[in-house]
Amino acid sequence: MQHHMDMDNIILSTPSTQSKFCYNFSSQLVEKEVFKDIIDCIPFSGPSPRVDEIKKVWVDHKTFGLSMRVFGTISKYTLDVMGQAVMAEQFEKDRLGLLPQGFWYRHIVPYETSKIFQTSNFDASKATKLLTEYNVDKMDLVFLPLHHDQFWYLIVANFRHRRFEV
Repeated sequence: MQHHMDMDNIILSTPSTQSKFCYNFSSQLVEKEVFKDIIDCIPFSGPSPRVDEIKKVWVDHKTFGLSMRVFGTISKYTLDVMGQAVMAEQFEKDRLGLLPQGFWYRHIVPYETSKIFQTSNFDASKATKLLTEYNVDKMDLVFLPLHHDQFWYLIVANFRHRRFEV
């Protein structure tokens, strides 16, 4: 992939097709650099360098990058897949004994489970059944992503310090 940046434009082209994509900016230089960094991480041509199967869904880096929407919101599917990827990596490193001493074990609750906590008629006695797959004895942090309008909020149960954080 080739790209060219000036003060107002980023022009992207793929070597195989020579098609050009142009995105006009009227934003600050920092935002342009962030956009450039994200674009540089998306493989536009050829096979994706990494494809993972997470919960019977095949996902590649290009899909991750495109679904992150630079000026929008992260989709709930991307959030769930990234959470699964983070936890799978943590589990594998733990299994191999590669986690550093003092590592904070964490779990990211899937969006469909966490949105149940947002309902006004939520029955707290059912929370135990919802979270039976999680071993909180080993977890230091449990992340509960919540979505309202266009905004994501993250409630963190910090068991190591015995507090909740937003």
